[in-house]
Parts: sequence; C-alpha cells; structure tokens
Amino acid sequence: MAPADIPGVISVPRPVHALARAVARLASYPAPADPRTTFNVGRIEGGQGVNAIPREAAIDVDLRSANADELLKIDAFFRRSVREAADEENVGRSTGTEPLTVLTEMIGERPGGETPAEDPLVQLAWAATESVGGKASLDQASTDSNLPISLGVPAITLGGGGASANSHTPAEWYDPRNRAAALKRAVLVILGVVGLEIK
Repeated sequence: MAPADIPGVISVPRPVHALARAVARLASYPAPADPRTTFNVGRIEGGQGVNAIPREAAIDVDLRSANADELLKIDAFFRRSVREAADEENVGRSTGTEPLTVLTEMIGERPGGETPAEDPLVQLAWAATESVGGKASLDQASTDSNLPISLGVPAITLGGGGASANSHTPAEWYDPRNRAAALKRAVLVILGVVGLEIK
C-alpha cells in the first residue's frame, strides 16, 4: 500500500527528492571525451528545516561541449531527466495535493566553436611560444574567445604563465611568478597580428 492510499495519511511530492533523482541521472551521463563535453551541478537549494517538506527546490547546472550537437544532446538528456524525476515524484501524491511542476531558465550561454590549427593566428601563437622557449600545444576551453569564434572571427586565448591548480574549486590558486616568457609571447603575438593586418 502506497502512502497516498493509507487512510488519514497525506502524501505530498517532495521537490528535493525529485531534483536528487535528476542530478543522479545527470551524473550517469556518458559524456564523450572527444568532442570534449562536461557538466557540473554547481548549486542546489531548497527547504527550511530537517522535518519540513519544502515547497520548491532549485539547482544551477553548467553544461558544456566543444560540439554544438553534443551540447544539444546533453541538454535534452538533462531536461528529460528533470521532467521524468518530477513525474515519478508526483505518482505517490495524495489526491488534492499540488503536483510538482518544472521550470527551466537559461542563466547564461557561451557559444562554442574552434579556430582551425591552420589559421594564421594560431600558427603565429605557436611560433611565438616556441621562440620564447615554450612548448606549444592546442586545447579547448570556455574563454572570452568563444564569442568571436562563434561569429566567424579567428580568436585564441593565451595562457598567462605562472602556475595554478585546483581550478573551479574553493582551493583554486595562482602563482604569477615565472611568467616572463608568457608575457613576451603575448607581445610577439600582438606585434605579429599588427603585421598580419598591415599586409
């Protein structure tokens, strides 16, 4: 016998329980390493006390992918997971109680894209890195370059040198020492871009 069927017992849906199910489903998502696709639940809130059933709950979710199709896939998966979790929680509610509803809101969007490795700007940065004794490498990340790239404007982001660790955690740190080579590289790239534009 389900709680909703027991005489005198009122069963109301619990939004935190539903969101917990949705988060667990997202955590099981098989995000591909290539194209790089990641996700994070950065905040979850709801409730007033240990023995009080909350009226609402909310989460902030960050979904990212270097590929637009993969981003659409993970976004659809997450939205479906939230709807299904709410539906499952509503199944046990007593007649006359309010069902859970789902409201999703976009709080930020950073378009993806890529400047090809063969682009003169990328080649310039590669040469500048090697000229100051660095080891050049290409990577993908969420940076200020995303917007111009999405508009068809070649763009890159250069590392600032120094050392860092524990990115995106409260323990993240950065040490700006030993960044002279990175600063020289940036100057060379700027001078090179000016030269490319003059030509």
